[in-house]
Amino acid sequence: MGADIAEQEDSPTDRQVHPVYPHADLLPTSPRQDKYVEARAAYVASSDPVDFGYANVLGVSEDLGLQGNQYSLLNIILSSAQLAWQPISSYILVRVPPRILMTVLVVCWGSIQTGMAGGTT
Repeated sequence: MGADIAEQEDSPTDRQVHPVYPHADLLPTSPRQDKYVEARAAYVASSDPVDFGYANVLGVSEDLGLQGNQYSLLNIILSSAQLAWQPISSYILVRVPPRILMTVLVVCWGSIQTGMAGGTT
């Protein structure tokens, strides 16, 4: 009986790999984890427009010298850029190992922050 079970198990070379999510079967998820991820995604999706609105109320439009419908245009450009970037971002998240992706993101973020420190206006 033990030999029958061993023969039925798929070897690592026999397993079919999903074309987009090659490691999907290796990542155990539960309904609780899925709800957490969905809640975080909903928060992030709603936080940018809300933050943008708060910035406008607090006077960023006047500080930047925005006139007429320039604030609305800027908001549309921001939303469109985020929407256009989502498929690329999703592909990168699936294909690039986390240790490499996080390293690159932290180095890029640090470089940008260092460059911003040199700004005077």
